Amino acid sequence: AVMPSSKVSGKILPANLDEKGYGGISRSGARSIKTGQAGYTSRIDLHGCGRDEAHQRLKAFIAASVNNGHRHVLIITGKGMGGKGVIRSHLPIWLDEPPLSSHVIAYCQAQPKDGGAGAWYVNLRRRS
Repeated sequence: AVMPSSKVSGKILPANLDEKGYGGISRSGARSIKTGQAGYTSRIDLHGCGRDEAHQRLKAFIAASVNNGHRHVLIITGKGMGGKGVIRSHLPIWLDEPPLSSHVIAYCQAQPKDGGAGAWYVNLRRRS
C-alpha cells in the first residue's frame, strides 16, 4: 500500500524515502529513486559552502531545475567532518520547508556510485 506524505497545515510535505515510506508515489517509483535507476538530469555541488550560501544556492537550483523541466536531480552536500556535515544535516529540513517543499515530491540519500552519504537524490514536481 502507498503511504501518504506527512501533512502540515493541510500541505503535503515531501517524502524522505529513507524514513517515511513512499510519500504518495508508487513503490516502484520509490525503488527507482532509491536505487539511482531514475537517474538525474541535473546536479549541484554544495560542499565547501557555508550553511546560508548553500541554502540560497539550493533554492535557486531547485527553482531553475523545475523551470527547465528536470524531474530527478542530484544534490551533493559532502559528508562533513566526522560525518556530521552542516549542509548534509540541514538538507532534509530545507526540502521539507517552503519554498522548496512545494517543488519536491521525495528525496533520499544517494547510492555510493553517486556520492552515498554525501549526496541526495531529489524527485521534483512537474512545472505548474
